[in-house]
Amino acid sequence: MAAEKGEPFTGWRHDVLLDHEINYKHKALADGRHALELNRWASWKPGDGRILRRLRAACAPSVSGNLLTHRYGGPNPLQVADTAAIRGLETAAFEFMTGDKDIGERFDDFAEYLREHHLGSDWRFVSYLAFLATNGAVFTVPPSKFDALVQYYGIDERIAGRVEWTRYKVLEDLAEALRRFLVSYGDADPIQLQSYMWVVASQIDKTPEPPATTPFEVDFEEELRGRLNAAAKRERNGLRGEQFVLEQEQSLLRTAGRDDLAARVRLSARDHPNCGYDVTSFQLDGRERHIEVKTTGDETTAERGFWLSENERRVGEADPLWEVVRVRNIESSARSESLGNVVWALPDGWALSPSSWFVGAT
Repeated sequence: MAAEKGEPFTGWRHDVLLDHEINYKHKALADGRHALELNRWASWKPGDGRILRRLRAACAPSVSGNLLTHRYGGPNPLQVADTAAIRGLETAAFEFMTGDKDIGERFDDFAEYLREHHLGSDWRFVSYLAFLATNGAVFTVPPSKFDALVQYYGIDERIAGRVEWTRYKVLEDLAEALRRFLVSYGDADPIQLQSYMWVVASQIDKTPEPPATTPFEVDFEEELRGRLNAAAKRERNGLRGEQFVLEQEQSLLRTAGRDDLAARVRLSARDHPNCGYDVTSFQLDGRERHIEVKTTGDETTAERGFWLSENERRVGEADPLWEVVRVRNIESSARSESLGNVVWALPDGWALSPSSWFVGAT
């Protein structure tokens, strides 16, 4: 990382990061949550204006610093016309800041409410409130800066524009890749990662083109960009495959007259990442199906087989409800096929073989 004066990145306690980024963000987080008084919201009646007053206090420039544009901290932020409008906005804000749904759903619901009611769905504002609601687990998003950042790392996505969780996930995935890449400097939290990303984004236009490397040299930044782009594509295809199977299962059950079962189809891997399968669906008689989805972008890749983790193999070995559904051509005309439990019985002409070894202390 090139810092403001050209010093190399030496760790998460780098003076530039601490003094100009990390410390003030921790202070803004503490001050913002104190200003919100979230522990009192449940006792307040939406529509009486108290939630809006707390939001305005948390968005004041003296609290939020440069995490938020002054549009939301000036003399006339979050103005609504009447009691019904106040009640609607306070209800939406209450669900966003304290609701039980996954933060991604709450994020999208609140952004959509702001759009529908012409209140300005702005990246800095919505991500700042998510930052406060999650106690720093979600980081703030300067959209134009981070647009340049994802392009710098070779990720073919856009952040600026419509505020939605899928775009934030691109940044979250990038942050996780950077966390792993920089783990030798110590494990980093979301505030540290966002600060690193901000400083890198600020230097993109200032950093001269690196000299050409010889065949014996490795451009590690270019290598990282390539790996991130490939990993992002795999993640996108995998998630799109899971969505395809989930929606297909719901449609099949509804067509068969089992709306009750269709309503219970769920993405199990979201809530239980180590359960060993992706989607919980149902037979028409109500028996569960535990579906591990394996997705490829095209037909050619599909014929090469797919990977099972050791956890997936163990679950498949023990769980009679477990099966693999293969999704092919997710990038064009997707189609799926159930392969059954491939741990118990492989399709003709297929073999199950170990692919890696773990080395550790005994």
